[in-house]
Amino acid sequence: MNSIARGIGVALLYVIAAPTYVVIALINVIRSAPAARAIRTGIVVCPHCRAENDLDVKATCPRCCRTDYGNRLRCRCGNEASSFDCDHCGTTIDL
Repeated sequence: MNSIARGIGVALLYVIAAPTYVVIALINVIRSAPAARAIRTGIVVCPHCRAENDLDVKATCPRCCRTDYGNRLRCRCGNEASSFDCDHCGTTIDL
């Protein structure tokens, strides 16, 4: 009898906690939507001059100083950029 009550109690806790996890998952999806759009299209629009900045360009990594064609957001050394300068107006675009 004790193990049955314990099992019912655990199942009840899962049922009560489930909506919380759904809300957390929805918040994470909403927060990652702009990043997913940038990755899918390969373009980040400058918030200041509205110029389109390609992500696939020849860029130099600030950590290892390697210049290579490819994604300006990530280098082969593992460095991930949190911002870059707009190609048109030079303003820093935070990601």
